[in-house]
Amino acid sequence: YATCLNQRVKTDMNDLIEFINEMSKKLGRNISDLDDVRNAMSALSKMREAEIKVDMTIGPVEEAYAMLSRHECHVMREEVENVDTLQYRWTKVLSQSHKVQNHLLSIQPNFRKDLVNDITIYRDTVDD
Repeated sequence: YATCLNQRVKTDMNDLIEFINEMSKKLGRNISDLDDVRNAMSALSKMREAEIKVDMTIGPVEEAYAMLSRHECHVMREEVENVDTLQYRWTKVLSQSHKVQNHLLSIQPNFRKDLVNDITIYRDTVDD
């Protein structure tokens, strides 16, 4: 039973770590053009969609590893370290997502102005 539980929660934990690392990488990119804005918005959307699932998965994973530890079942040290930092990693990427969202709000007027200017130039070009 312990081995089966360990394999199941290890898979859940690895999926969470992979998702967190992917979101951290996407949110860490510099925003310099509309493609970067689109990518950041996509990452923020994925974060919002997955937030409840991640929050509901972290607790049971931590509890399962605590139970395995309490019953002195063999668990690899790397897994223990990963589960210990799981909540911290998630909190950190959530904080990063809030910073990116605020940054997008601050640069929105400039991108909007550029877009309106580009549309005006395009219309003038088409009209000629």
